[in-house]
Amino acid sequence: MPVTDPEKRHIPKADYKANLLELISIAREAERFKEADIFIVTPPMVDEEKNKGVKRSNYAEYAAVACDVEKESKVFVIDVFNAFQEIEQKSKEEYKLLTDDGLHLSVAGYKVCLVHSASCCSGHTSHTHLALGGL
Repeated sequence: MPVTDPEKRHIPKADYKANLLELISIAREAERFKEADIFIVTPPMVDEEKNKGVKRSNYAEYAAVACDVEKESKVFVIDVFNAFQEIEQKSKEEYKLLTDDGLHLSVAGYKVCLVHSASCCSGHTSHTHLALGGL
């Protein structure tokens, strides 16, 4: 039976953090990934107008948890939430094009993620925390 209460759709942030740390640990323990860089992508910013009852602040809190994990675990964070927020501050019209339904990425939203993920993966940045604005 689907969960209809938006507040009950999410796992507690402490559990989310523990899950991220466990996934990182599993990846680092695997022999073939010992030297690999690990990337965490934050959730995108939700459009509250299109998703009634869903709070943007919940997604911001999960993005903050991912950024905390970055500091603790020496992984790379691709901060999609912050990038979308920066785009929205510059142009609400451009922001509206980043998702099809206010949550799930459109082609434009995936392009923002892809361009900056590729830049991060290819070493074009000198820091680990990436905000993706400015496209």
